[in-house]
Amino acid sequence: MISNLTEQDQISLRALAQEIEEGKNTRGSVSRELVGTVTKDQTQLDLTSRLATVLDPQSARAASQLGPWHTGYITFSGGVAVGGYADLTLYQNGAFNFSGHMHVSGAISYNHSFAWAVRASDGTVLVFARQGRLHGTFEAGSRDDDWGRSEIMPALAASWRALEQGWSWRWEARVNADFGVFLDDIVRVVAAGQAIANVVKIIV
Repeated sequence: MISNLTEQDQISLRALAQEIEEGKNTRGSVSRELVGTVTKDQTQLDLTSRLATVLDPQSARAASQLGPWHTGYITFSGGVAVGGYADLTLYQNGAFNFSGHMHVSGAISYNHSFAWAVRASDGTVLVFARQGRLHGTFEAGSRDDDWGRSEIMPALAASWRALEQGWSWRWEARVNADFGVFLDDIVRVVAAGQAIANVVKIIV
């Protein structure tokens, strides 16, 4: 019982309980954006895409494929002990590979959300998303959430010509977020004030 603990132990225990309780309401977010143009003649890439290629040499390939794109290692600020990564590759025939991994290393559990939104020049937005639970030290369950999905998406094949003419993407990761609001937010931001023709969501 807590009454049998030393005063210092009681203080430490109360502080830990408060930390766990505050962790339930902790919000965190991290993101990255990239814009580029893909053409069959890579010498005709515009300046933005040339910069994108320098940042991520695999970001601008032949017109039959976009990616693989990598987030790099994702970290949160504010003491959120969550990290991970994700990868996305798109293909002209409508196939895609979307995979990732998230991990919590602390005592507090988190609900995590991840989304990768790709906007084509015709206003189509393709969203690849994942939500999961990461269990901290004081909650039963896995510290890890791994996912991977590969399949054919007709909307991707239908939008390929528009992707060749221009694309932009944004990935974002959040903890303890409302998932529906999160998806709406990333679509709005990747659209950058432009008209949205269609939104296709793949949630794994």
